[in-house]
Amino acid sequence: MNTRAVLFACVWVQAAAICRAADMSPEFTAVVHDVLQLYAGDSVSGVSDTTKKAADILKQAHLMGSNRPATASSELIDKYGKALALGTRTSQFATEIIAVHDAFRSGDKETIRNSIRNLMKRAGRAEPNESALDKMVEDLTEIEGNPRSVERVTMEDADRKIDVSWAKQSGKVKVDVIDKHGTNGQPTRTTFTGETQTKPDPTGKSVAVSGKPDTEKPREVTSDKAKQLREKINGDWIDQERNKWVINGSGSAVTATRTNKDGHKVEFKSSYDLAKLNGEHIINNALDVTEPLPGGVKEQLASKYHPPYKITLDANDAGDKLEGTLTSLHVTYSGLTSNVELIHDPYDMLLVLTRAQKTASSGTALGMKEGDFP
Repeated sequence: MNTRAVLFACVWVQAAAICRAADMSPEFTAVVHDVLQLYAGDSVSGVSDTTKKAADILKQAHLMGSNRPATASSELIDKYGKALALGTRTSQFATEIIAVHDAFRSGDKETIRNSIRNLMKRAGRAEPNESALDKMVEDLTEIEGNPRSVERVTMEDADRKIDVSWAKQSGKVKVDVIDKHGTNGQPTRTTFTGETQTKPDPTGKSVAVSGKPDTEKPREVTSDKAKQLREKINGDWIDQERNKWVINGSGSAVTATRTNKDGHKVEFKSSYDLAKLNGEHIINNALDVTEPLPGGVKEQLASKYHPPYKITLDANDAGDKLEGTLTSLHVTYSGLTSNVELIHDPYDMLLVLTRAQKTASSGTALGMKEGDFP
């Protein structure tokens, strides 16, 4: 028997060339298309030369101005109907189902429970007691997936780099364009942002996903602006799982140290450029692996495989929030011998560091769930 677990070791997937939009799901492609559409025209008023050049880069990568794929799908509604035993009437409650879906995206537990109660009321059912409601939340959580999941594609060549991400829980979309030469010969980073919207089609049988650009102009980070932010990011931080972090160093050299809840420290040797921090830690100690894996699997990862943990964090303009990703790996091992057979399929998870002591709860940072077993 082979067992597959999720190892949230943070491997950053990079493309060798600039054209990799085909790696994006149809929904992701459509949402990005919508978020960027405002800047797809040849003459957009009130846009700087830096943003115009970033838009040109996105057009060359076929991420802006290209054909938009259809996103209508009955999958979400069908799954909700089966989980809640709504039967043939499921399509009648598409609006309420999407309200529950949006509540899961918000991460607010009470909003989730209230939206389920409203759906049950709309369906003519008795209000569920707390035990029944707990079971519904559990079943729908399986459908919604890990709230920290991020769909991400990175493309790079000698002159530019594009990093596109979609945080599934918040619905936030970010398109990051690094022009390595810039309009004045200096590197610049331009970030387009937006969010996703979900709504039923007129029949109520399908759900369509679309994107909406933020009202603010794209963020532009120059080398000078990045230098002004550099010293602000040194100091103490806490992530959404309440792990403590300390960032120190000077210039482009950064060390980011995470203290796990058991007190074990994990040090990421990092670099800072254009207000972005990129770091790596090679697993050499079984204590580095915080997932609930068998001890023998952890020992093998630390002594034989040494997978890298990497972080990618973007500093906001105030220097009081760092937001980015951890990227996951699956580990396949024998359920009989616990021998590791394969480390594979990286994917990204949201990581947010804040100066605030109060952080939102969004589930476990690292772990293994039933759906990871074949």
